[in-house]
Amino acid sequence: MRWWRLGGILTTHVKRNYYEVLGVSRAATDNEIKSAYRKLALEFHPDRNPGNHQAEDRFKECNGAYSVLSDKKKRTAYDESQNIDGRFNDLFRSRNTTGSYSSATNQQRKIPQRGSDVSITLIISLEEAAFGVEKKVTVRRNQVCIHCSPDGSRLCQECSGLGYVRYRKGPDEEILCPECCGLGRSRDRQFCPYCRGTGIELSRHTFDVEVFAGIEHGRKLMYKGRGNTGIDGGETGDIHVVIDVAKHPIFSREGADLHCSLPVSFPQVALGGSLKIPTLEKDDVSIKLRTGTHSGTVFRLKERGMMVTNRFERGDLFVKVNVAIPETLTARQVELLEELAQTFGTEPAPKKRRKRKVKV
Repeated sequence: MRWWRLGGILTTHVKRNYYEVLGVSRAATDNEIKSAYRKLALEFHPDRNPGNHQAEDRFKECNGAYSVLSDKKKRTAYDESQNIDGRFNDLFRSRNTTGSYSSATNQQRKIPQRGSDVSITLIISLEEAAFGVEKKVTVRRNQVCIHCSPDGSRLCQECSGLGYVRYRKGPDEEILCPECCGLGRSRDRQFCPYCRGTGIELSRHTFDVEVFAGIEHGRKLMYKGRGNTGIDGGETGDIHVVIDVAKHPIFSREGADLHCSLPVSFPQVALGGSLKIPTLEKDDVSIKLRTGTHSGTVFRLKERGMMVTNRFERGDLFVKVNVAIPETLTARQVELLEELAQTFGTEPAPKKRRKRKVKV
């Protein structure tokens, strides 16, 4: 028990009795303390309880208790401090029942903090957005260091941080590690080189992202519990995957519909014929151009657009035809156009006034 004055009021911070932590009496021998610690260390070791923050806290508590009670000098000093603190137990207990010191005690408790979220942008093509795709994504996130003990020290090289070893002579038997006495860390308490003693390391996490058919640009996919690790037992944050649909060289999107513009020549729209139209499936579809089709005419191809989210439907593809005017002409093409103009009763411009380039 620790006590001090705040604003003239005597306050306390009560810490669990180390003997109670290990479940032994104050008269316990060194072997009894060691045996009790070994049993608890094996039960609550993080490697045996992955993701269990309560077990991790219990393991740290056992380590702290054993580090004191296994050292004769530290144990003697601890016992003396317990005797002194015992003189004030009744006073503290009676005052706390009135609520005088409860707020000060609560301020000393560690409040679990939720880990922050991680956000990443995933770029996909329009075809992948239309029909869905599965992608592997790698993010960098903070997680509990797996290379060190809970206090940030380097793991014991003898037992790899487990606190126990196996004898190969005779029947298999787990015994307390003789190198670290079950603590799982190096005796010299050197800081872990991976996390520098913080207990948190930056690592890469790769996972699969399922992009559903018809997903929109800017949509966020959340993967709960895969973000940065929490502090003091707080829950792990989430990962947000932001979908970025890349621009397509041919198609533009409006909801579930697609739009594109195709250039056609004057003879095509004047004489009619068939026109090949590209699709997302990469198989061309032919449509019929009627004689005299005007520039700007829009054709509709049903169910050739995007998939509709959560529905077995597809949007349409709208194709706009535009008459392309060539920038350069061959001498023969000029001659033919002049003849055509005369058939329409149109006088061609004099050659000196023509600015159009003629191919040689």
